[in-house]
Amino acid sequence: MRHHFFLFFVLLIIAFHSLHAQSSFGGDVMINSNFFMRDTSIGASDNPLYDNLLTGSEGWLNLNYNNYDIGLDAGVRFDFFYNSNLHDPQLPYSNQGIGSFFLRKKIDKLTITGGHFYEQFGSGMAFRAYEDRTLGIDKAIFGLHLKYELNNYLTFKVFGGKQKHLFSFYNPIIKGANAEGFFSIGDHLQLTPGVSVINRTLDQASMDIVVSNIEAMDPADRFVPKYNVCVFSGYNNASYTFGKNTLSWFAEYAAKTNEAFYDTDGKLKDGDGNSLYSTITYSRKGFGITAQFRRTERFSFRTSPNETLLLGVLNYLPPVNPQTSYRLPARYTPQALDLDEFAYGVDATFTPAKGYSVQLNYTWIENLKHKHLFTHVMGEVEMKLKPKWSLRIGAQYMEYNQLHYQLEGDSDLVAITPFAEFVYKINKKHSFHIEAQHMSTAEDFGSWIYGQVEYDIAPKWAFAVSDMYNYKPNAESSNDVGRKSNHYYSVFTSYTNKATRFTLAYVKQVEGVVCTGGVCRLEPAFSGIKLGITSSF
Repeated sequence: MRHHFFLFFVLLIIAFHSLHAQSSFGGDVMINSNFFMRDTSIGASDNPLYDNLLTGSEGWLNLNYNNYDIGLDAGVRFDFFYNSNLHDPQLPYSNQGIGSFFLRKKIDKLTITGGHFYEQFGSGMAFRAYEDRTLGIDKAIFGLHLKYELNNYLTFKVFGGKQKHLFSFYNPIIKGANAEGFFSIGDHLQLTPGVSVINRTLDQASMDIVVSNIEAMDPADRFVPKYNVCVFSGYNNASYTFGKNTLSWFAEYAAKTNEAFYDTDGKLKDGDGNSLYSTITYSRKGFGITAQFRRTERFSFRTSPNETLLLGVLNYLPPVNPQTSYRLPARYTPQALDLDEFAYGVDATFTPAKGYSVQLNYTWIENLKHKHLFTHVMGEVEMKLKPKWSLRIGAQYMEYNQLHYQLEGDSDLVAITPFAEFVYKINKKHSFHIEAQHMSTAEDFGSWIYGQVEYDIAPKWAFAVSDMYNYKPNAESSNDVGRKSNHYYSVFTSYTNKATRFTLAYVKQVEGVVCTGGVCRLEPAFSGIKLGITSSF
């Protein structure tokens, strides 16, 4: 009934759209379809998607209305999942309906939002409600959100509601408040300080599960769980400009009161938590350097202690390790750890001469007991010496504790990965893009070689073929597929007409961890055809 009423209201205001000169109506659509082709040689088999169903789709249709005369925004999003493997890559999921809707009204300095909304306080360590469709994530809050702009320097936000879960909600109640300022001191220094507090209250059903698990524990380890937990955070971004130089420093500290949580050993415990994150950047013409640091201890913050993996997460820990789009260097990307992590990294970019750019990175991650988890060293050089072509070459050295991050494989995986990328522009519309990568490792699946050739005809067409070849498999791999050589081919094409883009690809994908911005999930092997459509209006 709630959804039907809102849909009727949205259709009503759209019907009166033509009566208001200062208004707009638009939206976007995104559809993905998979055609599953069984391939036992790479492990793409033995689940309902490959054995019986053979096809799956998911899609989203956004409709947004804005009336500038009265300061009113309204939006609704229709979601559908038909035998979709987006939320659980091994199991199909089917459902459809209104995935989100909202009404937003601006009254002078106050903005009121009812329905589903997204929000982030600071870097997200205390609270982040966001969407990432590529990982099957939609952590909207359904409730009421208020924003009050006191003046040009100070903004207050408060909200209350429940976190979205597919087409329903988690039952615990989430409430939060934030104050953020913006101040200039003289002509050179700018400060953006902020403070936040988030409160989560468990419902009785969630508490009953916690109590049941505690009662099954050894009497010496039992404790009295709490219904409420609070997270407090304070942060500030300072930017100082002197001449042609800029120095920026962001720091945030978040602390959590006592609650029940599952420790790294899988046991239910009671305790508080905290996390400290900081980044410092210095830049001038031709040179820039960024240093990052994060220390996290018992800082899992979810709708309840009963949720695992990516379910019910209420906050976000910014990744310290670098994010890369190269296929092989990205194969072993660590996720941010919320219970036990000490990480730091340094990125430097400089231009030694015209047409040359050099980028260096060093990252180190360990737990609080100094157990090494991840090391990353990368250097790359980009050369643009001719108007029609550019060349990027580099290499990555990495140590990755696969047993810790993936709960399987080796604890001392070492990989060396050189890579190269060449772009040649034939003319204003036609261009070639070539990538070559090689990963040398004796662990997990063994060593790889990857190549891709892409041909673009701007602004409409793109074609690409690639192969990821496990040419030197590890005979002792814990995965049977990883013990024999395999080719993972991909053939891709896309067509773009104005605001509409069609993509079609034949894909063989190896099992592995897929990460976006520090949030990761393990995906099984895939074999089949992928069709995608995106458009905006």
